[in-house]
Amino acid sequence: MVVVSSVPWTWPQISDAAGALGYSSDKRASELSRLAARSASPRDAPTAAAEAGAARLTLWRDTYGWCPFCHQVQLHLEEKGVEYQVRRAPLSMYRVGEIDPELVQDSPGGLVPTLRVLAAADSLGAGAECVEVGPSAWRVIRGAIDIADFIETSCAGPLLLCLPGIDLNLAKVYLSLAEVVEGHLMGMTKAAVAAALEPEKEGLQREAKESDRWLLSTLEDVDLAVQESGGPFFFGAVFSVVDMAFAPWIDRAAAMLSFLRKVDVRCGGRFPGVQAWLAAMEARPAHRALRLDDETHVRIAASAWISTVGLVPRHVLRTPPPSWAVEDGDCDPLAAAEAAQCLAACHAGVVALALRRAPQCPPVLVDDLLRRAVGAAVGGQSLALGSETLDVADGTAAAAALIFVRSRIAVPRDMSERAARSLRGALEAVAETLVGKERVVGLLEEEFFAYCEKLEF
Repeated sequence: MVVVSSVPWTWPQISDAAGALGYSSDKRASELSRLAARSASPRDAPTAAAEAGAARLTLWRDTYGWCPFCHQVQLHLEEKGVEYQVRRAPLSMYRVGEIDPELVQDSPGGLVPTLRVLAAADSLGAGAECVEVGPSAWRVIRGAIDIADFIETSCAGPLLLCLPGIDLNLAKVYLSLAEVVEGHLMGMTKAAVAAALEPEKEGLQREAKESDRWLLSTLEDVDLAVQESGGPFFFGAVFSVVDMAFAPWIDRAAAMLSFLRKVDVRCGGRFPGVQAWLAAMEARPAHRALRLDDETHVRIAASAWISTVGLVPRHVLRTPPPSWAVEDGDCDPLAAAEAAQCLAACHAGVVALALRRAPQCPPVLVDDLLRRAVGAAVGGQSLALGSETLDVADGTAAAAALIFVRSRIAVPRDMSERAARSLRGALEAVAETLVGKERVVGLLEEEFFAYCEKLEF
């Protein structure tokens, strides 16, 4: 028998405790809506057309916030400070059902990012691709490159390319370098998985090592470019379109090199310029709100692997590094409060999600354990086990359910990176009280491909 002690806090009590730590339910609601519809701030300087209400922007992007090209576009809109709204559609890998017909109207292939520019029909100009709706029409711009050009040349806000301190010819070179990083990153990941699948083939092992060298040498070029500028950005202290172009790719490279090759790009000292650039980017609120954390990057990549080559053998995997969950002594009360508020807001749905992995587990038990996890984080409730008995089979099923939920947490879809680390650690701690640390490590490995399941949630 496993025994469970004192009655945990209720969800309203947990929400109140999180609010007392500085993260209220109202703050959670405002952050959810901020990146769905942005109103121009008072400091913005809109054009005459925008002031007259002649242009409104709608960005079609992926549902979960994982698309790197959508990241670039939305970061550009945020840094510009223009007014826009977001419509979301799932990437094909995660789609359940048909493509939104309204997206098909704007992007026949259902591809994102796509920008809809609503304006007076006679203001779009000859030859503009548009859809007329009564007296108005909207222009459609597809693809990150063309959208970036439109945002920079046609939207109000601070200049992010044509400004003092930026050499436009050098900027073009750097933008091409960003595409090179993208290509070598994809090549390294593909080659690493192929080599792991067939370790006896020497040719695949050579290709994997060569792909590693290409990516690492390209990161050295990036590192040199930032250092020569004086940093922390590509043009010294000037943040620009170039930095936005690299934003998703350097993060992904750091995550995949750490996971597959144990190369620490963020803190290892091998790439000081890149380290300074990553720190400066993470200090920018817009990028911090849009970026994925390392675990989310790796799990998305794993979803792509399983869709193309099937399950990757265990020997290519390793237990998630400690940085994927909060470490002992690294308690951040505000992060714990955010995690608690996020879970309190959708706890019934999370219980239903957990039961997909352990349908035999009593729902009230899963809800109880979720409250224990976040209650301990925000209120110091003890996880010590005491009076109330729990059947071993239920405890085992509950641990599996908790680790499944823990392995489905995604950044920024569900919460910030710090909050995600806090909640992952809290769920692991509760699971350990049920089945022990060794079994939790096994469950984490078993759930490595948890993102691959298409769930309507």
